[in-house]
Amino acid sequence: MSDTTTLFLEVVSGLNEGYRDLIRMYNIGDTKAGYLKAFEMCLSPACPSRQLWQFDSYRETERLIPLPDDPCEKVNPEVFRLWIVTYEQIMREVALIDKKPSPEVTDEIIEDIDLVDPFEEAMS
Repeated sequence: MSDTTTLFLEVVSGLNEGYRDLIRMYNIGDTKAGYLKAFEMCLSPACPSRQLWQFDSYRETERLIPLPDDPCEKVNPEVFRLWIVTYEQIMREVALIDKKPSPEVTDEIIEDIDLVDPFEEAMS
C-alpha cells in the first residue's frame, strides 16, 4: 500500500459559477475589471499543461486591451465582452466547452436507438 496521496483541486464548479457571474455582471452593466481577473483565477487551473496567461489569444488581448490594475475600476462594456470572448476561445482550445461526442455516443449508436415521441405513443 502506498503512503502517497494524489491532490485534487475541484475546479469545475468554480469555473461554471465564475462564468455565470461574468455574464450576469455584463448583462447588468457592472463591468469592473476585478470580475474578469477573478474569473481568470478560476479558468487558469482548469487549463491543462499551461497557465491561462501563456495562451497566445490571452497575450494578444492583453496587448491590445490591457485590464486596469485597480480591480474596482470599470472597463468599457465592449472591452468586458471582448475579454469574455477571449476566455471562450481558450476554453474551446483546451476542450472545456464544445467537446466532440464521447466515443461511446456515435452516430451508429444513435441510429439504433428507437426514438419514439411519448405523446404520439400515448395517443395510439
